[in-house]
Amino acid sequence: MNSVSAADTAMAMHSVLFESATDIMDTFERSGPHFPDRNWPTDSYCVFKCTLEKLPRSFIFTDNQDGHAEEQAVNFLAKNIKSLKPQKIRFYLNWSPCARCCSLFLNFSRIITEKKLSIDLEIVFRGLYEISRPSCKGLPCDCAVRKPEHVQKLHALWRCEHVTVRTFIEEDWKTLVQLLHNNAATKHDDALLRRDFEQLMTEQENKKRDEKKNKN
Repeated sequence: MNSVSAADTAMAMHSVLFESATDIMDTFERSGPHFPDRNWPTDSYCVFKCTLEKLPRSFIFTDNQDGHAEEQAVNFLAKNIKSLKPQKIRFYLNWSPCARCCSLFLNFSRIITEKKLSIDLEIVFRGLYEISRPSCKGLPCDCAVRKPEHVQKLHALWRCEHVTVRTFIEEDWKTLVQLLHNNAATKHDDALLRRDFEQLMTEQENKKRDEKKNKN
């Protein structure tokens, strides 16, 4: 039987105690497109689904005094990994993880590997956090808050062989709807974000290749 302590379950529930499914879905929807007039949503959520041997379980965290949503989710999982015994964990984020949270995910992946656990990790995000997108060029948006450390760490996480990192697709919206008991969608913004993400990762790959050539 997969059991999590009452205190830990209460912690996960308390994290979003005053948040409605509608509010969470609205934040996910607004976290992807280009933003005029500095209308960046500041809230962040981490909705993750654990595929277990029998029934799947889902948990939701949001930013609070204990840290970013991802940080709380990873700490929660690290503490309960033995009792949950998940086969797969998929994280749904409205923003891509910041540099620090990318490091936390990488460390969590290392812990899983060191403990010789067979768990698939997948991180799916709706928008790029404080990273200017290639498609920002020529647009009157305020997305261009580029922080190199965020791109670099996201690239490191993307390269990790034990973790899958990608942007939202239509099926993810359906799953999120099921998890939050609400509805949402949009294909155009997801496709554009996917292209931006792929281009950013290609740029980082080319940069590493050039650096290697220069050393030689």
